[in-house]
Amino acid sequence: MKRILVVVMIGCFTSLLLAQHGGGDFEKLMKYQQEPSFDNLDIALEYYQKLIGTEEKGMAQIALANLHMMAMNNVIDEMKNDLDSLSLGSKFQLANLLLENHRFNESIEIYEVINSTSPKWSCPWRHKGEALYELNMFEEAEMATLKAIETREDHYDAYIQLAEIQMRLGKYETALETLEKGSKYVDADIEGEVDSDEVNALKLQIENLINNN
Repeated sequence: MKRILVVVMIGCFTSLLLAQHGGGDFEKLMKYQQEPSFDNLDIALEYYQKLIGTEEKGMAQIALANLHMMAMNNVIDEMKNDLDSLSLGSKFQLANLLLENHRFNESIEIYEVINSTSPKWSCPWRHKGEALYELNMFEEAEMATLKAIETREDHYDAYIQLAEIQMRLGKYETALETLEKGSKYVDADIEGEVDSDEVNALKLQIENLINNN
């Protein structure tokens, strides 16, 4: 649905400029939609970038953003089609890109491929748990995150994630224990994704839930 909207927006903008300024290079712009190659993308990007200094700046900026989004989706589709030929690292980064773009089910599918081929790699388990959490699949998220800790005991951000999941499951005492256990590994936070203020806020939230239940 998102991809259709992007195509429609660029098409509408192109039609507007055609009406205002005539043909010219607009045929080149449409090539990327019809043939999404990097060469055609460069042509489209160059054209819209030239419009930044004109009265069409606002719409050109939107068009550029949508072109980048369209390009990202095209690359994702191409990589998914060639998933079997991708290196393990490339598969992981593709899954992370899907996760960052809230395409949780698609990311989970790829994390599961990695889990099956490299079950002792902790990070895909943790990220899979994050995707499951975002889908409110808390029990499955807990299992995946526990696996991340099982495969790497000092996986600090996995403890923080697990504590939050357990809080959502109503396991307040267990969540607090998880948080306290994870605090021993704060210096092992190689991903640097955990903010100490957020951890303190989570701890306070869990303690309040314990005291009020």
